[in-house]
Amino acid sequence: MNLMEYLRNDAELKQLREEWKKKSGSSFPPYNYDEYTGIDDYKQKIRKELEKINKN
Repeated sequence: MNLMEYLRNDAELKQLREEWKKKSGSSFPPYNYDEYTGIDDYKQKIRKELEKINKN
């Protein structure tokens, strides 16, 4: 499985995308090699952004 398939099919990312769609008016953050140190870092930063949205 390549990276794009993994990002598209990962169960946790699907949940995060759905939550993002419900709570945020912006598009879901894309994965960027330069911005994240790996998939776990990507998920963690999305969770943090969702927490910020939930607090507002």
